[in-house]
Amino acid sequence: MVTLKDVAKAAGVSPSTASIVANGRAKERNISTTTYNKVMSAINKLGYVQNLNARNLRYANSTIPRIAIFWPLDQRSNILSTFLSAIKNTLKDQQQNYSIIIQTYTAGDILKDDALWQSYSAIIVSGASHDDVLRLEHLSKNENIILVNRHSDILNTIQVSSEAIANNVIDLLLAERISRIAVFKSNNNYPASSQRIKLIQSACAKHNINVEQLISVADSLNGGIQGINELLAISNHPTTIIFETDSIALGANYAIKQHHLSVPKDIQLLSISSLDPELTKFSNPPITSVEVSTKLLSLGLAQILEKFLNNQQANQHLFIKPKINLRGSLKNESHQA
Repeated sequence: MVTLKDVAKAAGVSPSTASIVANGRAKERNISTTTYNKVMSAINKLGYVQNLNARNLRYANSTIPRIAIFWPLDQRSNILSTFLSAIKNTLKDQQQNYSIIIQTYTAGDILKDDALWQSYSAIIVSGASHDDVLRLEHLSKNENIILVNRHSDILNTIQVSSEAIANNVIDLLLAERISRIAVFKSNNNYPASSQRIKLIQSACAKHNINVEQLISVADSLNGGIQGINELLAISNHPTTIIFETDSIALGANYAIKQHHLSVPKDIQLLSISSLDPELTKFSNPPITSVEVSTKLLSLGLAQILEKFLNNQQANQHLFIKPKINLRGSLKNESHQA
């Protein structure tokens, strides 16, 4: 069984630092982003899972509300720091103490022990697969579970509307009078982001916008670089690119400069964004985005969590509107402001 000492050794940090990161206290204890990423990478690589039984025993007699955040062991862990910071900032005005516990899991194989799910005041589940959602819906006690960016008629949910994201993308393309595009999609096939790409393709077809190239790449900076190299090798390629994630967009932005091309003069960029918005805001050049706002998600979560912490039944389904960030990577944005 993998232990925190194993994680610390793999990451090249002390066991106490590994414990701070694993327990979601990196921001509070001023752990650097570099160290945080090293520890999370080691957790993902080794498949470390905290011993919930032991942890529950430590908290058995505690009256402090406990909020568990279940997060998948994959590339989506790079969003966790932004998400956790937003949650903690949103809840900091609550007039009571609480603890936040991070539990990693493998999507499609979320923990099956019913008893463990009953020991939390609230449970936030991100990145759940279809099978995970079905499993959670059949737990004997599931009224304190909140799904992030997933649909369920039974569980509490909060999500950014995929239809609204697709509509925002189409509105921007139509305002630019763009008729040909390339789409860089992640090869990880995450349910929510994959649905957005399908909806964008469908909306493009309705508005006579031709998706000429659908390029599948890794959800990473390198994925964006490889996508640009592939696109530029095609003669008469589209000069407008839609990105499924901002990680891919940032890599593509770098690669475009390496090819001595200019944004937006030579190539126009539009990204769906879920990471810290400052990453695309302060990239060179900045990238226009339709943002899945972690801040707005956390505000919505806080509304539901407040009811849980006050022992009220929630049973809510909240939809958050995406946010458009015009930053100059489309040619005629000044006419859309």
